[in-house]
Amino acid sequence: VVLFLDCDDCLYQNNWTTAEKLTDSIAAYTARLGVSKEEAFALYEEHGTALKGLLAEGILDQNGAEVYLQDVHAIDLSDITPDPHLAQLLGRLRKRPWIFTASTEEHVRRCIRRLKLSSKDLAGIIDTRLCRLETKHHPSSFNVAM
Repeated sequence: VVLFLDCDDCLYQNNWTTAEKLTDSIAAYTARLGVSKEEAFALYEEHGTALKGLLAEGILDQNGAEVYLQDVHAIDLSDITPDPHLAQLLGRLRKRPWIFTASTEEHVRRCIRRLKLSSKDLAGIIDTRLCRLETKHHPSSFNVAM
């Protein structure tokens, strides 16, 4: 048995505040590239993520993709608060869960620190890089996870 948990607004709950910050951060980054919020959303719809669309359209290269990932995830996480009940629940599980996220490993680790959890509470993190920048909903990402 393997348990996968998503990070943003699943591992913790804050009414999508962090997800909205990420969306706003992506929009601000794409705007600096000359891509409107609407165009970025169209890239997301066509390619599964805005980043995959930016790569497919030649707006970013692989080096630019890494800068993008670092920059869009550099958001304030002060609205994520410690959750002692979550720590207790994770401690009672027979197997440690995996975090399966469309974000970066660094983002997940920052969230874990805000929750006052430890890496030892988890089996590991499957992030966007491990999934070759595909959306976590893409079949190839599930293959990576399994």
